[in-house]
Amino acid sequence: MSLSDLLAVARGDRPAQLALRRARLINVWSGETMLTDILIHDGQIAALGAGYTTNKSTDLAALHVRPR
Repeated sequence: MSLSDLLAVARGDRPAQLALRRARLINVWSGETMLTDILIHDGQIAALGAGYTTNKSTDLAALHVRPR
């Protein structure tokens, strides 16, 4: 994995390997939640938000996701 590959996914220039659609992302600092898509590429979070293309997606149906 290279930084240029990760940035290309973040810009939308190439598809992510996996999208976690409709994830309810928890902000551990504020306690707020945000319904968003999480794009994963080479095991790293590449982007947040809708409108990205991907090779594979999983609908989380508003399940909560938090950083570890």
